[in-house]
Amino acid sequence: METDSSACSKCGFEDTEFIRTLNKAVTEAHHASPQPEYQGVNRRKQRRVKCRFRVLLNGRPAILMDISAGGMRLSADFLPPDPKVELVLFTESGPVTLEGEIRWYSQMDPVIRQREAGISFTRIPDAFRAQLEKLTDLK
Repeated sequence: METDSSACSKCGFEDTEFIRTLNKAVTEAHHASPQPEYQGVNRRKQRRVKCRFRVLLNGRPAILMDISAGGMRLSADFLPPDPKVELVLFTESGPVTLEGEIRWYSQMDPVIRQREAGISFTRIPDAFRAQLEKLTDLK
């Protein structure tokens, strides 16, 4: 396991595997073949990075599908009735707790018994947001 890491000079946030995995996903997406042009209205303010990580949604397991500085998409076998949620991401430097609000969700897939949900962040540690903004910068 690699032990090298770099810390943010402003806030000190330090991580290795989680940030490296997101960096790799950004690079792969950048070099991938062009996708068909989306014909609808894209209201997203940040680019999303596709990834697969286990997270906790209100204490229950879920799978992170993609993430940006403003929110995430996840897959879970349940969604809480209250749209306000707590999320825990497990990084090499420790768990990161976020708060968010469910903005949309899909119908339950009858085969895999999962549904997807889009969550916008309402509270996120500044250091973690800075890392996500750097990774998803559209410039």
